[in-house]
Amino acid sequence: MIPGKNYTVEGEIRSHQNELLSDFNGYIYYNLYDKEKQFTTLAHQDEKTWTYTHRPDLLTTGKGTIQNGTFRITVALPIDNSHSGKSGLLNLYAYDESGREANGYTDKLIVSTAVEPITEDIQGPDIEFAGINDDSFTEGILVNNPATFICKFSDPSGIWSGNSLGKQMTLSLDGACIEENVACYYKPIAESEIPEGEFIYPLPRLSNGLHTLTFKVFDTLGNSSEVTIAFEVKENSETYTISLEEEPATERATISCQDQNGNDVTESKHTRISVTNTLGEEIWSYETTENNPFPLTWNLQDNNEKRVSAGQYYCKGYFETSAGTIVTPAKKIVVITQ
Repeated sequence: MIPGKNYTVEGEIRSHQNELLSDFNGYIYYNLYDKEKQFTTLAHQDEKTWTYTHRPDLLTTGKGTIQNGTFRITVALPIDNSHSGKSGLLNLYAYDESGREANGYTDKLIVSTAVEPITEDIQGPDIEFAGINDDSFTEGILVNNPATFICKFSDPSGIWSGNSLGKQMTLSLDGACIEENVACYYKPIAESEIPEGEFIYPLPRLSNGLHTLTFKVFDTLGNSSEVTIAFEVKENSETYTISLEEEPATERATISCQDQNGNDVTESKHTRISVTNTLGEEIWSYETTENNPFPLTWNLQDNNEKRVSAGQYYCKGYFETSAGTIVTPAKKIVVITQ
């Protein structure tokens, strides 16, 4: 594999009897790791050491779709790699609409000794959106605690999710780095031919007043893009809480919302209810300008009108009120088979 070149990897989902699972339709995630390295344990009580091999360097991640048991993904080798001429490891994980899972790997991909990329791409990732809580964010808006930073971006050369000196995703609050390695909050998106993804970071509790957030992201060739947003935090004395009638849910989830006094929510200029899976991906949402849309029924189908698989999901509410934006804590929804 040469830096800057896209490689197509094709594969199939097969049973333990080596039969193609033609009814397997879902998503596949991949992680590309660099060469193996040797590590030696510390000698403590017995003064013995143990030497083992491990692949600590994650080069890139991505997501693709599986149709009728087959998949095709595009993998790019980042310019920041070992240039070792040794094998990398492509680790694969898949799941389908019914909740079945599959995994596999290949270590037949050789990391080239070439240093220079074969492309003249000098553009950083295209940042399509950066804001707080959801796509309705506008610069300087009033927000409340808790708040979540969201950024969406894409790049034809792939997104760099590794961690090398001077080349890593960074998020700074008021000029200070929030966390050393925030790349784990990046989630690839599979729906586009151009590699894209989103970065979702739950912010710490913020003090009242003006704040800035600066996010920096690199592509696999070392080109970077940066965005800064400004917003104002105004602590709101009102708090809203999501509640459910069915726990666990088998056919539907009836969602209600109450304020801090246990009264139903009756004032909201704009309401948005979002349900995400355990990977933080939104699978269903509802928006309205009605003052009180509750109780609200989710039929346990995703935005493509397909029944979701059994498992855990998380529901949050976003409310635009005269006092500002109110975001509820996440409410866990457990879905079980009928």
